Amino acid sequence: MAPGAEALADGRSWRKAMVPQLLPGVVGGLIGGGLLTAITLLSRPLLPPAYEAAEPTPLLVRFLYGGITEEILIRWGLMTLLLWLGWRFGQQRQGKPQIRWVVAAIAVSSLVFALAHLPAAIALGLPLTPPLLGFLLIQNSLFAVVAGYLFWRYGLEAAMIAHLTVHAVLALIG
Repeated sequence: MAPGAEALADGRSWRKAMVPQLLPGVVGGLIGGGLLTAITLLSRPLLPPAYEAAEPTPLLVRFLYGGITEEILIRWGLMTLLLWLGWRFGQQRQGKPQIRWVVAAIAVSSLVFALAHLPAAIALGLPLTPPLLGFLLIQNSLFAVVAGYLFWRYGLEAAMIAHLTVHAVLALIG
């Protein structure tokens, strides 16, 4: 589930292992960045003025924590655990995990990912109005579904690349 890291651990070329991760990661990040931008533009009239006035998290923090740490915690950690639980208890360790367990793991980990962004909003002093709460949950959940799909189909590094790309897109647009 982490082709680049597995190649490094096995003494193989991590660069060759990363090639299949690049295009899906960048495309997923561009799609995610486009989705988040569209949601932001559509939601802007409903959001509290404090949202626009809030100081953005530094880009390096977004890259390192968001693009790397969150992907390790949510996709490689939580999503993998949820998928394993579905496979272990839902299908009694028979065959490969069924698609329903993959979908459930992506859905639940996406919701947790979105909820995990609420403390940051509170720390920024944002009032969690219903529109802001809905905005944060929808925006983060949608990207998390993209990242979860990339993790499932291509591996951890594709999700990381997508996450980094999303932050780059948002920084360029914002």
